[in-house]
Amino acid sequence: GRTVHSLIGALSRYKNTKFVLISPEELMLPAYIREEVIEANH
Repeated sequence: GRTVHSLIGALSRYKNTKFVLISPEELMLPAYIREEVIEANH
């Protein structure tokens, strides 16, 4: 989990980056990570 969170944080610094994440519901990305990525790209 933490590795993915860190990687998404690092990659979200680049413009026009798109993430497609597939996981079972219990391993879903936390909402706060998603919100940080959306904020960083606006």
